[in-house]
Amino acid sequence: MKRFLSLFILLLSFTIARAQISGCTDISACNYDSQATTDNGSCSYPTGQPNVFPQDSWNLYAFNSMDYSSNYAGFYNSTGSGFNTTLHWAQDAAPSSASGWNGCAVGFDDHTYSIKRQGFPTFAGGSTIVLMSWDDDVEIFVNGTSVYTAGCCGNNSLTAAWSGVLDATSTIEVRIKEYGGGSFVSFDVLPTVPGCIASNACNYNASATIDDGSCVYPTLNYFVDFDFDGYGLNDMWGMPNSFCTDPGLGWSLNNSDCDDYNDLIFPGAAELCNGLDDNCSGAADEGLTFNEYFADTDGDSFGVPALNYVVTPITYQLLTPQVLPSNVTLDLAGRIMSYTGISINGASNTEVVAAGSTVSLAYNLAV
Repeated sequence: MKRFLSLFILLLSFTIARAQISGCTDISACNYDSQATTDNGSCSYPTGQPNVFPQDSWNLYAFNSMDYSSNYAGFYNSTGSGFNTTLHWAQDAAPSSASGWNGCAVGFDDHTYSIKRQGFPTFAGGSTIVLMSWDDDVEIFVNGTSVYTAGCCGNNSLTAAWSGVLDATSTIEVRIKEYGGGSFVSFDVLPTVPGCIASNACNYNASATIDDGSCVYPTLNYFVDFDFDGYGLNDMWGMPNSFCTDPGLGWSLNNSDCDDYNDLIFPGAAELCNGLDDNCSGAADEGLTFNEYFADTDGDSFGVPALNYVVTPITYQLLTPQVLPSNVTLDLAGRIMSYTGISINGASNTEVVAAGSTVSLAYNLAV
């Protein structure tokens, strides 16, 4: 029994000895080891004091928590009138990715950080905090008072978050709460310049930092005019576009053109005998006189009643030289007289009609 008891004690001691793991056992340390059972004095801790507002520069203090106080991770310093985190780390990374970071690693998600500074130039017209972008939640404090809050997220917003007078003793704190995804903020502290800050306004002022209510927006509605005849497109795609001033050629204040791909067709145009609605009245060839003609095969100016046709002359101008199709014939004057394919007085049925020529086309309907 004694021998058995001694063996048991020896085995128990050996097991306890093997279970001892040395390392950093302080949970607040950067190199905390959750497996360690014995602290070996190796713990390292984040530097910086999160409650300090550095004079004339910015400190970013980060926390592996969502309360801006517990699990402080470290800081880094930056100069300049404002702060743009994307110049220090990628949008999908964390503050500890920044060059010059002092402290522990910060998780990509579920972290917070506070950007602090004391001391600013005093401008005659005051200062404006211009917030350009943020992700996720943002809150801004001036001299310890919350002046602006916004939820996720903002990008290229150019928001005038606060305006007032700053001096060498003034403090600004910008807080970001990151839940997941991107983690970034961009802001600047600039002299207050009143003006229109809406980029889609006619009088947008890129130098303005605070909106003075002067913005004027486009009110002139123009329709695209493909054929440049002064009348805009009138179909399901002919939606107006708003402009501040006359956009010039290719645009029209109206959308009354019934064929915006033919500059000879528009409201008020002369109606021609061509089977088209030239004046956009809704009818083709209206108001024209139609004459009855008789075929005169011997050229003596007297037609044959038995071979009479109704012939409608159509006059039009060719925009480019064209070869007449084989089923079209000409008379000796070069006028198109028939679609029958029969040559009249030996005229060629492949005549080339020069650009700019005005020709008469007659189509025959047997009666």
